[in-house]
Amino acid sequence: MPATQGVASVFRHKVSHHGVNLIVWFQRAKDDFFWKQVFEDSKRRLMVRRMRISELTHAELGADLAAAKFVIGKFGGKIQDETGSWITRVGQLPKKFVESFKVTAIELTNSNILTEGLDNFAELDYVKSLNLSRNKNLDDFACDIIAREFRKSRVLESIDLSFNEQISVHGLNALFRIPSIRHIRAVQTGASKYENMDLFALLAEDERQCKVVVSDDETISENTTPPRLLTG
Repeated sequence: MPATQGVASVFRHKVSHHGVNLIVWFQRAKDDFFWKQVFEDSKRRLMVRRMRISELTHAELGADLAAAKFVIGKFGGKIQDETGSWITRVGQLPKKFVESFKVTAIELTNSNILTEGLDNFAELDYVKSLNLSRNKNLDDFACDIIAREFRKSRVLESIDLSFNEQISVHGLNALFRIPSIRHIRAVQTGASKYENMDLFALLAEDERQCKVVVSDDETISENTTPPRLLTG
C-alpha cells in the first residue's frame, strides 16, 4: 500500500472515530437536557399544587386568616393585623375563624411565589399595603391577577414590585384597575427600563393620582424636568 493511501486511511479512521464520539456526546447532552427539563417541569407542577388556593381552608377560616397562614406558613412572610401589629409566626394567629381578625398589610419578599399563588389574596378587603418585591417568577400576568383580586378595594394604596424583572410597564398599567392605588414601587423591573417611563409616571400621577417610583434616587426623581408632550 502506498504511503499516501496509508495516511489517508488513518485520517479517515480518525475522522470517523471522532465523528462517533461527537454523535455520542450530542446524544448524551440531549438526554441530559431532556431529563433536566422533565425535572424542572415536575418541580414547577409541585410548586403550583402547593400554592393553589384551598377553597375548603378559605371557607373554614375566612379570607384573612387563610391568607395569613398562606403567607406565613408556606413562605415565612409576615402580615399586619387590624391592630397594626406585625405577625411572623403561625402560632400567633387565631386557631379558627375570628370575625374581627383582618389582614391590613402583607410582606412577602424573596419568596419565589408563583403567579398561581396570588389567588390566595382573594377577598382581602382591608389590605392597605402589599410588598411582593424580589420574586423573580412574577410577571405582567401576576399584576393582572393582583388587579383582579383587588378590583373592588377601597383601601389598598401601596404595592411594591421592585426587583421583579419580568414585570413591564404593561403590568403596572394593569394595577390602575385598583381604585384606591396611590403608590407603586417598581425599582429594577422591566418597567424601569421603559424608554418613556418618565412620561408614564407623570401621567399616572396626573390622571390616576398614583405615584410610580422606578428609581431609588429620589433626588433625581424630584429634580428631573418632566418631558413635554409633543403637539402637532
